[in-house]
Amino acid sequence: MIVYLITNLINNKKYVGYTQKTLDERIKTHLYKSRSKSNKHYFYLLPIAIRKYGRQKQTKCGWTYLGK
Repeated sequence: MIVYLITNLINNKKYVGYTQKTLDERIKTHLYKSRSKSNKHYFYLLPIAIRKYGRQKQTKCGWTYLGK
């Protein structure tokens, strides 16, 4: 399991998440969900921030592996 932290570089808000996938796969999923209006996650906080500020303003700033 991977625990990761995404920080918005404009307002310093943070999002903590975890995944069983690789970190790159999870980030791609976040980006897809921020674009897909038919997705029920469209109105979740992270996709809203990605649409509002752009994906360049959201950065991976750290992650921690908890083990398998």
